[in-house]
Amino acid sequence: MGEIDNARQQREALRKSKGRPTDSGRRASTGILRYLGVNLYRERNRAAAAEKHDADGKEDSDD
Repeated sequence: MGEIDNARQQREALRKSKGRPTDSGRRASTGILRYLGVNLYRERNRAAAAEKHDADGKEDSDD
């Protein structure tokens, strides 16, 4: 019975040391985060450009 418990503990330690996500899962999640980050970056730039355009338009109308 001691051998079974020892094997179980070794498996548990190996699983914990590896961390829950597998390498492929980690790669996939970083890819998704990178994709979302690019979209957020583009969206932020688009919003900033729109605000700048609005500000330019308001300055012109004030004259």
